[in-house]
Amino acid sequence: MALLDIRNLSIDYLTPDRGWINICKNLDFFINDGEICGLIGDSGSGKSMIAKALIGMYSNNFRVHFDRFKFNEIDLTHLNLLQRRKILSKQVAYIFQDAKQSLDPYLTIGAQMHDALPNSAFNDKWYKRFGWRRRTINNLLHKVGIKEPKKVIKNSPMNYLKFYVKR
Repeated sequence: MALLDIRNLSIDYLTPDRGWINICKNLDFFINDGEICGLIGDSGSGKSMIAKALIGMYSNNFRVHFDRFKFNEIDLTHLNLLQRRKILSKQVAYIFQDAKQSLDPYLTIGAQMHDALPNSAFNDKWYKRFGWRRRTINNLLHKVGIKEPKKVIKNSPMNYLKFYVKR
């Protein structure tokens, strides 16, 4: 089953001095469910721009075009930006490149993940609400390959990086 299927993605960016410049042209992107994929390229080659375009994290100075955009078997091709964001935001997250600037070094990873989970992410019976954030955080950390999520949750980002690098 296809997790992500994008055909002919093109991205243009409006610059103050040169007008519209093309960042990406006719990119096809296909990821199967369960596959791990990475964007690789030189600094400034457009990796972040492509990722932001896919999740709809851009402003009016971008033009994003595609012939097909399917996520998790949902056809997003003819939806506007806000409609796509609403669907994608429930299942996709963007992790910024510099963790030191993305995570507060004075708060635990667990506290920051707790705050980042929107109430709208809970869609079960009311009595199951108790503990759902903790369970969700554990599951998310486990999904990305963190073997001991309970230890990670209690650490600050800097302590975790030190712990992780030493192992």
